[in-house]
Amino acid sequence: MVGRLDGKVAMITGAASGIGLGTVELFVAEGAKVVAADIQDEKGAMLEKRFPGKVVYAHCDVTKEADIEAAVKKAKTEFGGLDILFNNAGISDRMSTITEITAEGWSWIFDILVRGPALGMKHTAPLML
Repeated sequence: MVGRLDGKVAMITGAASGIGLGTVELFVAEGAKVVAADIQDEKGAMLEKRFPGKVVYAHCDVTKEADIEAAVKKAKTEFGGLDILFNNAGISDRMSTITEITAEGWSWIFDILVRGPALGMKHTAPLML
């Protein structure tokens, strides 16, 4: 049976848990090879063991451009390129209420939810064009 993602390579940020983990499982089941990008190294290593030859883990803090560049390089080195980017990394449980959040807190949220995906697109697009 041919999967909908046979021959495709995906990079998924926030891949080690939650929606990201579910997406890794689905993409692999559909035939994709996946770069699982996350900051949860133990869980990332478990994904590599669970899906040998289909998933590689890249430590990737999406607020750090060098981490994103390294994850993209891993996609090219390990799988020959990149076809799909799923900017999934996010935050939820560490946020303060609107009256409590500091300027630093807003910067942190912006860096993860806006800057991170923009950097992901910046560095993956050249492999997709």
